Amino acid sequence: MIQFKQLLFEKKDDLTPVTPLKDALPVLEQDLRFKNMAKEDLVDEYLSFLDEFKQETLENYERFLKECPYLSSITPTEGEEYIELLVKLNRDVRFRRMAFDEPTRDAMIRERIEYLKAENKKKYGDAEGVFEAEEEEVDEKFK
Repeated sequence: MIQFKQLLFEKKDDLTPVTPLKDALPVLEQDLRFKNMAKEDLVDEYLSFLDEFKQETLENYERFLKECPYLSSITPTEGEEYIELLVKLNRDVRFRRMAFDEPTRDAMIRERIEYLKAENKKKYGDAEGVFEAEEEEVDEKFK
């Protein structure tokens, strides 16, 4: 696996974790580290590496979301503010590495926000309902 990581780093313009096998194979076959490897073994090892790499990337991204200061129970999940959030998240390499699976990357953000909302509701109750009640009381006082 270390050899493939090195190769990905060295050939980052030609090879990424989302490069289709048909495009990756010529790059792999030209690398001297894999010269003595049978094509079938090379393919198997590379596909195994990609699976491990994707799993590792997913785990790192999940940890990133748990410690991310931009996510809270009031973080929007749509609209312009959500797009601004994505721009902020894009500053972190763990977010960018999930480009191979954008739907999962986006779903995980939304799931994290929903989790934080649920935790906040458990801890503080239905704060939104309390706020609405207070607003009605204020309206009554100033009528």
